[in-house]
Amino acid sequence: MKPISSFFRIFSVCIPGTCLVILCFLTSCASPAKTAETTAGNNHLLVVHLPFPDGTYTPIVREFERRTGIWVETDTAEHADLILGGDSFLLRSEPDRYERIIPFSASPIVIVYNPRLIQMTPPNGWLSLFDSMWTGRIAYENPADSAVSMAALCAMTQSLSAESVEDPDALAAYGLGANPTGIAASWFRQLDCKTVPDADSVITSVTDGSCYAGITSEARALTARRGGLDITIVYPVEGTSVHTSCTAIVKGCAHPDNARKFEEFLQTDDVQRYLPDRVGSRSPYAAAEYLTSAYDQSDNSMLLRSEPEDASSVPQEAKLRPLSKIPLLPNHEEWSAGQWKTLLSTWLTVSGEQNGDRTGRPVLSDHPANYKRAGDPEYISPEFLFNQGGVR
Repeated sequence: MKPISSFFRIFSVCIPGTCLVILCFLTSCASPAKTAETTAGNNHLLVVHLPFPDGTYTPIVREFERRTGIWVETDTAEHADLILGGDSFLLRSEPDRYERIIPFSASPIVIVYNPRLIQMTPPNGWLSLFDSMWTGRIAYENPADSAVSMAALCAMTQSLSAESVEDPDALAAYGLGANPTGIAASWFRQLDCKTVPDADSVITSVTDGSCYAGITSEARALTARRGGLDITIVYPVEGTSVHTSCTAIVKGCAHPDNARKFEEFLQTDDVQRYLPDRVGSRSPYAAAEYLTSAYDQSDNSMLLRSEPEDASSVPQEAKLRPLSKIPLLPNHEEWSAGQWKTLLSTWLTVSGEQNGDRTGRPVLSDHPANYKRAGDPEYISPEFLFNQGGVR
């Protein structure tokens, strides 16, 4: 909203006979200044779309504003200069829309469970969740609304599909076929046709006992543990995926230079250290110490958090497990880019009656353009970023 002139506020209380004359005079005199003010303001503005506006990136946005003097506003995707936090394989499905796509954080997809409730037979992977003891007791977001859930569905179906599974008889024991769409349909039935409304509900459902297990990102699970919640994190033995959050500059946007400045800011050491230390996510390209070490930010100029008075009451999270120690699926992003729309279609088909025949797609943008075949608008790979030392 544009600021209202203080002169207008003062003179709007004048008697009717003089108000119009004064208002017209002020309007004619103020027009050039207003135009200059608008131009200056436009040069110090960045419009961002947050597919997942849960506050995760708010401290980073505020620090960017403080350092650069550029004001950040949020809006719908069709009016944004920059998408912040979109999943890489979803963004790359719209090659004609974005100038370039750059990953800035990564978080493996994990299973969580409540160790106070589950002690004898905890889950160890995707297949174990199809056991009857878990039916209807798994906290999982609708993949039509959550990129994390869609990434999890892709990881599950790839790891249990014919080209990946080592023991087809194990699938048959749970009544599963080895094709991705059949696995997706079986998964919906295993959930007892129920999903939780949002990402926070995955954690709360597990901790309050309404669900025995949940599927979420490692970053969100670590944040919950830092908050004192009693959950155990499991990296599926069959293999999992890394949910990569990216920025994407919209082609033809109003503030491309400011969008590039924000991209560069996300690649700074400050932000790349903040993400694993305080958000729980990982740098997708940086050196190994970013993935395995905790950081003391006492000498850091990045004022992104306030410390509690009694630091001893805050549980200290163990070092992040190195990605080399986590079973990751090979070629997963390429596999997902080619399969996720089919899996989503299957999900919407089997869930149609329960969800009022809704149609949709994982939250990425709210503009009406249809998704196209996966393409590659100058996708900046993590390896490229590492070799170049960041975005230039």
